Amino acid sequence: LGISTFVNCDLSTAIALEFARHTGPSTIGLDTLAKSGGRIPRKFLEDAGVAEPLIEAQDSLTGVNRDFPSVLTIGSIGDENLAGRLRDSLRAAHIPCWNIAADDESALQSGETILANTVYFDRLVLLCTEPSLQSPQTRRYMSELAGGKGPDSRRDITSLAADTLFDHSDDALCALLKQGKVVDFRGWEEDRVFETAVASLVNILSGTGS
Repeated sequence: LGISTFVNCDLSTAIALEFARHTGPSTIGLDTLAKSGGRIPRKFLEDAGVAEPLIEAQDSLTGVNRDFPSVLTIGSIGDENLAGRLRDSLRAAHIPCWNIAADDESALQSGETILANTVYFDRLVLLCTEPSLQSPQTRRYMSELAGGKGPDSRRDITSLAADTLFDHSDDALCALLKQGKVVDFRGWEEDRVFETAVASLVNILSGTGS
């Protein structure tokens, strides 16, 4: 090894890392340290040229039984309040989160929002609100993701049921989403309801709940 880059990798299950021969420094991202849960051999990090304070920081992750995934919420341009509140709450729970509106034409045309970039996130959270479920663009993109169509389809998806429209039995998209993980967010405008729902979502995203 040498002059290599380890970004967004889980090296905790890699075999015999401590015996690797390093011919030069390598770049090991902080996301790799986090994903590996403090289980990268110290010798491997030292031989790769990782600074001692970062090696010591890795030790603090040992025994932490949770994940710290990158999360992208996908909704409609009308979901700004819920998306922003959810982003702030997840970040407070040490889960980095970003938002996009799949029907924000100006952001799509300017390149600020690139739908294909969903592949770079560990988890996707679909905001199943009235604006999203009534938006043809958002519905189409959610269907592509949940239905496994195209290169951007993902299975690590959690849906937030934030409107009674989600319960309509004749809605093909909602029926598809119900086959996966769903968190009840109806009534999220009330602080108590929102906090309870966020706690359930954090458990799912961090791997501490089902």
